[in-house]
Amino acid sequence: MPELLTPEDCVAQAYLSPLRSCRPLQQGLSHRSFQLILTDGTTRYLRIDRPQSKPWVDRQHEHACLVAASEQGLTPELYYVDQQQRFFLSEYVTEQPALQPSVQQLIELTQGVATLPVCRTMDQQQRLAVYKTQARKAISQRIGAQLAGLQVEFEQIVELGEQALAQLSRYCWPVIPSFLDWHRGNVLMTPERAYLVDFEYLALSEMPLELASLQRSGLVSASDWPELKASFEQRYGASVTKAQLDQACCLYRVMCYCWYWAVMPSEAAEPTRALVRQLLPK
Repeated sequence: MPELLTPEDCVAQAYLSPLRSCRPLQQGLSHRSFQLILTDGTTRYLRIDRPQSKPWVDRQHEHACLVAASEQGLTPELYYVDQQQRFFLSEYVTEQPALQPSVQQLIELTQGVATLPVCRTMDQQQRLAVYKTQARKAISQRIGAQLAGLQVEFEQIVELGEQALAQLSRYCWPVIPSFLDWHRGNVLMTPERAYLVDFEYLALSEMPLELASLQRSGLVSASDWPELKASFEQRYGASVTKAQLDQACCLYRVMCYCWYWAVMPSEAAEPTRALVRQLLPK
């Protein structure tokens, strides 16, 4: 196992004043986040990426887009990005957990994503293939009487995702810069504005999948959804019917199911499995 970087290592590499204090943050599922207070009185946010292999992530591309997002104010201002793509330091912004983004703020965030220099393509078919391959490896490593049942359930759910993918693939969709990880933990709220954080899954992908990520995010009320959806359809000159969006939501939920098996089987797979089981025939 490679030795984990410490906050002290990162501060020293960035030539900042020494640490006065360091507070871990409960932010992000697959990396380590900290609030740093330095001896010169400044406060910084630090994210250290975990040294694990995730074939759907390209850190070099992610950090290039992060720099662009910082320049346009879509994410808090960056101060330092490690050349080896292991960590970055940015402005520390105090999160207001009671606040929720308005539909206009969400439209502005999606417009910001649309302007990022996204050059990495990972379409729906590629993404599902990578996730299910990694998930099968994780499931095959489990032992005990549950294994056979898990494998059957897994293949049933993956089949639903592949059916949804086949239906969506009958149409020619705009391929757009897609954030694909919309949830409250990735939206940093202050009384003045909303920021996006964690561009790990940013890629060029088909429009319905990004809409599905937004609809499943819990960020958009039913009354605001038509306005947000219409902003996408106007921006990209394409319409998504309810049936097509339902298929995209099914595909997205199956991808989340596979992701959790691949990355966090012990911590989060069971709640996700319970949700996705709703897709199975009774």
